[in-house]
Amino acid sequence: MLVMIAALAGWAPEAEAFDNWTDTATGNFDTNCAQCHGNFRANGYVSLKDGTGWSTSLMNGHRDFVSGECDVCHNSGGRFPAYTLWSAGGTGFENISCAGCHGRGDNASPTPAPGDNNQACVEDPTAYGGDAAICGAGAGLRRQHWTANRTIDTANGPVSTQICATCHADADPANFTPVDEDVPPSYYFTPDPVHASKPTDPCNADPAAAGAESKFGPTGLDNDGDGLVDGADLADCGVVNLPPVAVDDAYTTDEDTPLNVAAAGVLANDSDPNGDSITAVLVAGPARGSVTLNTDGSFEYIPDANLNGPDSFTYVANDGALDSNIATVAITVTPVNDAPVAVDDAYATDEDVVLNVAAPGVLGNDTDADGDPLSAVLDVGPANGTLALNGDGSFTYTPNANFNGPDSFTYHANDGAADSNIATVAITVNAVNDAPVAVDDSYTTTEDTALSIAAPGVLGNDSDVDGDPLTAVLNTGPGNGTLALNADGSFDYTPNAGFNGTDSFTYVANDGTVDSNIATVSIAVEAVNDPPVAVDDAYATDEDVALNVTAPGVLANDTDADGDPITAALVTDVSNGTLALAADGSFSYSPNPDFNGTDSFTYVANDGAADSNIA
Repeated sequence: MLVMIAALAGWAPEAEAFDNWTDTATGNFDTNCAQCHGNFRANGYVSLKDGTGWSTSLMNGHRDFVSGECDVCHNSGGRFPAYTLWSAGGTGFENISCAGCHGRGDNASPTPAPGDNNQACVEDPTAYGGDAAICGAGAGLRRQHWTANRTIDTANGPVSTQICATCHADADPANFTPVDEDVPPSYYFTPDPVHASKPTDPCNADPAAAGAESKFGPTGLDNDGDGLVDGADLADCGVVNLPPVAVDDAYTTDEDTPLNVAAAGVLANDSDPNGDSITAVLVAGPARGSVTLNTDGSFEYIPDANLNGPDSFTYVANDGALDSNIATVAITVTPVNDAPVAVDDAYATDEDVVLNVAAPGVLGNDTDADGDPLSAVLDVGPANGTLALNGDGSFTYTPNANFNGPDSFTYHANDGAADSNIATVAITVNAVNDAPVAVDDSYTTTEDTALSIAAPGVLGNDSDVDGDPLTAVLNTGPGNGTLALNADGSFDYTPNAGFNGTDSFTYVANDGTVDSNIATVSIAVEAVNDPPVAVDDAYATDEDVALNVTAPGVLANDTDADGDPITAALVTDVSNGTLALAADGSFSYSPNPDFNGTDSFTYVANDGAADSNIA
């Protein structure tokens, strides 16, 4: 707690003696202002000493002597230039007054207006008829810097310093009770050598090396008149808690990439004037993602899928009592090329029917988060047909002949930079009843020989791609025989008598729904040599008169089914005469003398290969 003596608001400093506040410095500030041609800074700490040792530090501050400042005051005829260091709005400010520099009584200090954020120092608190107010008298006492009036002896004389200030914002109650009442407590002002500037300046001596502190008697602090400065004399200034200060933050992540920020995260650039620990509290989440903000300032931000661009969330820092201003955390989501997404497709066509699909075809249900144009690229073609896949997604699929069932091909979509997943295009080829296929048949039989064919007969080489059972149906019968065709393909064919050559009939195969093409069954009736047919003959002559019969004679009424030329051959001669039979069927018959009655002979007709019956 920084407890300082402060004047009541509106008090104006007057020319008073420094009797109660004057002591002899031991070298800390003994310097000749005429030598101060550079800057000299003295920082100090005012502490309370209770007779046994140093106690709590109450204040600290610094004063800069500007080059030439002392000379101005000295030339004006005085030996004691004065200055006032005070605070306005939290910023250090000094007011130098050299008016009448001939004595301390003419030194002036600023007079604040009521409620102003600074307080003038009172040169002699006791001169106003009593104890000076201690931290809290009047308005506008919340100041973060101490103020002081010091009178510097330019002739190496004693240093007289008056200290007065407002309460520090981080003040805590100060209660000091001296241990040894025989040694009254005192204030000491000890210069801080760390802030001495310009080491080469002759004025820049090391205050610590000078050996002792500047001591200022506490007479004016003994408010209760007991001769001691103790807790009864130092009022509790109270704690003035100031809110934290939150500063906007900015981060970057890639599209679809979570952003993880470790502690102190958003709190790293935030602060608390009181030095209190602070925690982060979410105010409003992001619009295009999700965030998990932890109290230590760390957070995880997950952008929405495929989002890129700006997003943000807001938060406040809290010191356990007060919230800071609202700070914005800006997050830039850098775009990343997203691979396209290809979706499986399904089409159908009938058996033996070409499938034509126009653009966008397989790309119609595919997407690209970045809106890039897509092209289709074949991966694996179909197994049961042929395919022509175009870049615009259109394609032509031709199923294999008579194929029905499932078929497929795979492809991927490309956006010019990245391939999608592999998608499958399923094609269902609907079964259609195929007409059976009947194939011509050929058979052989011999002339005058019936032909019998068992099942499957004419259907034996016929087929149906659907595997349907087939039946044979007669279309046209044979021209040179008779036919009995059965449904199972078996048949009986009987060629006309004596016919040889080619005969045929036609039929169709039926699967129960559809007829096949018309098929021809050819039957070769192989020729067989037919023996001639000889027919008996009858002739007459008179007794003792010879009978002469010219060709064809006995062959005139004989026949040969094959049309072969025939010849006559004697088998048995006549009994009652003489006979001369020629091959062309002519003959001469001379009966025996005086014979009359019936006589005969027999012969056969021959076609060169076979004899006829005997005639």
